[in-house]
Amino acid sequence: MMPRLLWSLFDKKRKIEAAGLERVEIVMSYVQVYCEKIHDLLADPSLPDSERGLSIKEDARSRLHVPNATVVPCPALSDATRPAAVQSAISCRISGCAMPPRR
Repeated sequence: MMPRLLWSLFDKKRKIEAAGLERVEIVMSYVQVYCEKIHDLLADPSLPDSERGLSIKEDARSRLHVPNATVVPCPALSDATRPAAVQSAISCRISGCAMPPRR
């Protein structure tokens, strides 16, 4: 799902900019909601979660966002999928809790 979503997002960016309508800036955050806690997957791992104080907020137009989550610029599709940011972010939390055994 993510690769298709990202490809579609950057394709739309390319079309808007090619038409000369406006300049589009894409930024990304990676957060994980697990056990009713929000984890910033791109934050400095030396900071404890308790110091980050992340929560989900809703604005006046019913859009959800996570204030204070780490935001990284993604000028190109390759920036959104580069292993250094994405794979590191994903792997730093996947091993945090044991999954129940498969039956």
